[in-house]
Amino acid sequence: MQDEALLRIVDRVYDSILSPEDHGLVLDEVMRVTNSHFMVLSAHRPNSPIQPLFAGDMTSRRLDGLAEYAAGAFATDPTAHFANKCPQGGLFATDHQIDRDQHAAHPHVKWNRHYLGNSHWTARFDVRDGMMFGVSVHSRSPDEPHAEDDRARFEMLFGHMARAWRVAGRKADLGSHRGAVMLLNGAGWVKGMSPAGQAMVESGQGFRVLQGELLPQDSRCRTPWREAVWRVSLPTGPDEEAMLIPHGDDRRPLAVTISAVSQTHAFGARARDILVRVVDRDAAAADMSRQLGNLWNLTPAEARLAQTLLDEDFALRRTAERLGIAYSTVRTQLASIFAKTETTSQPELTRLLARLSG
Repeated sequence: MQDEALLRIVDRVYDSILSPEDHGLVLDEVMRVTNSHFMVLSAHRPNSPIQPLFAGDMTSRRLDGLAEYAAGAFATDPTAHFANKCPQGGLFATDHQIDRDQHAAHPHVKWNRHYLGNSHWTARFDVRDGMMFGVSVHSRSPDEPHAEDDRARFEMLFGHMARAWRVAGRKADLGSHRGAVMLLNGAGWVKGMSPAGQAMVESGQGFRVLQGELLPQDSRCRTPWREAVWRVSLPTGPDEEAMLIPHGDDRRPLAVTISAVSQTHAFGARARDILVRVVDRDAAAADMSRQLGNLWNLTPAEARLAQTLLDEDFALRRTAERLGIAYSTVRTQLASIFAKTETTSQPELTRLLARLSG
């Protein structure tokens, strides 16, 4: 293939950063010049479940195979094992990593041959900021691996795809945001922070950044925190979760929302970016009662209740005692608040009020 034609594809790789609708066309070009008929792309945390993106001719058999892959066939995928074991290993190729005698008997090779129509594939990996970007191309030949020149073209093009992926995921500018917010990638690494978020982290109030990852100061919260971030990062995960994170002193816990935001990553980066909003309820002394009443036509009593519920961590009996009203009155007014704010649960209403108070 002439160098000029290959350079035109490289140009399209970078042009597609600003035109995600062209990604499919670029992937088709990469498959064409590497003599491939199928491609698998993913961006995920090492040693976490892969959420792959597939490109190529999707026959009914392949669709059946991809459904089976998602249901558990990935567990035998030698590429995934290699990537997790050797994230900086760079190149995986079946004719390099799998012994000839083992190749014919390998369960995933058999699966690949049956559903995808070939027994050889080549993959590359790039790890940055806790996320692994990987691309696997599958040879057109049913039985032969990619030729050396096809593999060389793929390695060159992958380098540009990985660089475009990193550019698309560059750090965000949150300098104009007034609240304490942090933007994370799917691995929980910080991509940007508002000035208030930066000040909160630097002062050790609830959070710290450890080797690029945003983590609660309280180590007991780190496992549930990472699990929540991981769930929200998945394309099939919840759009938002909420947590209470210890402040680090005798003050009340910080109210934290973990929300998925639209992604601009190029080429199969399926993990969503995450916006973290932190509300220091002791610092947010402003009374929201008037604001709540205006937004949802709450009565003064309902607005006071909503404000107090947030202040008291939604402890209904403690809220009743603080307001000097009956517990049954709290429940009746809360039902009215749910109806007017179009929320259906205490966690949902908490997230709504926490966002407003920030």
